[in-house]
Parts: sequence; C-alpha cells; structure tokens
Amino acid sequence: MLRLCFILRAAASSSSSSSSASASASRVDVDGREGQRHRHEAFMRFLTANKASFDGVDLRPSVEQSRGLFATRKFREGTTVLSVPMHTFAINAERLLAGERLRALRPPSLEDVQRLLTARSIKDPALCEQVHLALLVAGERMDPNSFFTPYFDTLPCPAVNDEAVMRLHKDVLDPMQLVEWDDHQREWVSVFRTLARRWGDKSPPVEVCYWAWRTVLSRMHLLPDHGLAPAEVGSTLNYFALSTFKRAERQTRWRKRIKAAIGAVLGDPNAAEDYRLVPALVPLLDMTNHLSSGNVSVEVQPRPVVGSCAELQAVRTIEAGEEIGLCFNRSHRAPFTLYRFGFLPV
Repeated sequence: MLRLCFILRAAASSSSSSSSASASASRVDVDGREGQRHRHEAFMRFLTANKASFDGVDLRPSVEQSRGLFATRKFREGTTVLSVPMHTFAINAERLLAGERLRALRPPSLEDVQRLLTARSIKDPALCEQVHLALLVAGERMDPNSFFTPYFDTLPCPAVNDEAVMRLHKDVLDPMQLVEWDDHQREWVSVFRTLARRWGDKSPPVEVCYWAWRTVLSRMHLLPDHGLAPAEVGSTLNYFALSTFKRAERQTRWRKRIKAAIGAVLGDPNAAEDYRLVPALVPLLDMTNHLSSGNVSVEVQPRPVVGSCAELQAVRTIEAGEEIGLCFNRSHRAPFTLYRFGFLPV
C-alpha cells in the first residue's frame, strides 16, 4: 500500500530534481495530517479558481475514500446543490488526449484495448472505454504540471483498500463469492500488466495504471462526450449518471434510447451522434457517498458564462447538516460490486 502511494505522490515529480532526501520527505508526507490538509486546501483553491459552485456544501473527505459532502443550509427539491463546469473539470478520453504531453507518450488506443479485452472474452463496450480512460488518467497522473494535479492529490491511495474490504466482508460473502472477488483482482491486474507491457517504455508503472483503473471504476459518471447539455441545441432531455448509480443500465441500451429520443426532438436522426455518453471523472461530483435513498441526481445543464455544467440537483428537501449522496448501483453481482466500490451498497 505504502509503495503504491509513494509511486503516485513521488513519481509525478521531475526525475532530474529528485533526490533521496526529497523522496524520504514525500514518503513521510503520504500519511501526514499536515500533508493531507495542504492537499485539501489546494483542491479547494482549484475548485473556486475554476468557477465550481458549491455554496451551502461542506466538503468532508474521508481518508479511506475521499468522499463526504454535507449541506450547510436547506436545499428545496429541484434546486441545484452544486455545479461544476464540464469544459474545465470533466476528465474524459477526448480531453486528456488533447494534451500534447500525453499524446507524446503514445498510450494504447481504444481499439488496442478492445482487441485485448475481446481476446479475454470481455466484450462490454462500456468497460473498454473505462479501461482506456484509466490508462490515460495514469499517464496524466505522471505529469507534475497537470492541470488536474490538485484533484489527483486528494484521491485515495490505494483507490480501494482491499485488505480492509476483506476484513469487513469476509463473513458476508460465501466461499464461492470470495473466489469470484479474488478472480476479479487477478483478472484486472493481469489486464493492466499486459497493457502496460504493450504500451512500452513510456508506460506509467503498472501500480499507477491499476490505481487509475480502480479510481475510474469506482468514481466515474457517464456524461456527454463533448460536454454539451441537450438544452443547448433545443432538446429538453436531462442526462443522469447512468452507470455508477441507481438509474444504471447497459450503456449501449441507453445510447440507442437517447439517440432515438434526440432524433425525434431535433427532427434529424443524425443529430443524436453528438450525444455519445462516455465515462468521465468529475472532481467534486465524485465525492458523494452512497445513501440507500439518494437525495440528489446528476444532471447536465447549460449555464451562463461557464457553459455546460455537471450538477447535483436535490430530488427531495435536504436539511442543513444532512449528508448529500446518491444511491449506488446494486444491479451487479455482490463480488463485482465489492470489487468496484469497496463496499456493498444496501
């Protein structure tokens, strides 16, 4: 665990300026409260400087999962709880590949990922895109000057503490489920070892790739790939987080439904091609905890000046002091759900 955290904190620094003394200091800082406080303050500055709106929301990130949003005032049903400009904050494949530094690393393409996963009998297109995004996030994480460094620095390391997970759940799962959970571990570690090897000398360490994978898997939303809200072109459709949370269905099914609906609204079936849902990490939005009865939904709305925003909107009255949360997806088998989130949503 410490080795992975050290890689993520220290490997992003320039090799030319690294020394044994600075490495030791970084290692001590990993678990230090002072370091955690500085990272949180940097993240808050990152959010406010880039026009994220979260007035009335207190961020209380847990050490284990970096989740925890609480209302400091009352929110009525239908009101916006927080709003994050997508053009600035959304981390998806297109956004990351726009950076010259990452492109210079020559990361595997989506087609490369699809070929490998298909050969391993993994044919879910949504999973392919999530794996590809994870590789790009790993590459971006290695850049000390990345725009997203204040966000990356606040994310838990490891993304899911599997040792702690097993201590809590070993008596909940039956022996076959434990074997299945372990199979997920082995399968995906093998996948990322293979991808890192095929990436070549410019690949991040496999530990960073696997951290990025668990981060994407547990925290991503499915959102419009170009950061466009439907209302910007005359549609009244709302987008929700379709994969991670309760409204989840297979991405391909929703694509077909959304394309048909948008084509009907706009009178042009081809217009729907602009609305492909892709996995994205969105700082702040991904800090919601699981609530069995979620009190917010995720939507994308156009806003003046900042453009399309990914937002949390209250689905019922939220009182001051109440935790803000979504109902996580419980449709998968228990072993995969546990592997994905690190707990079993109830």
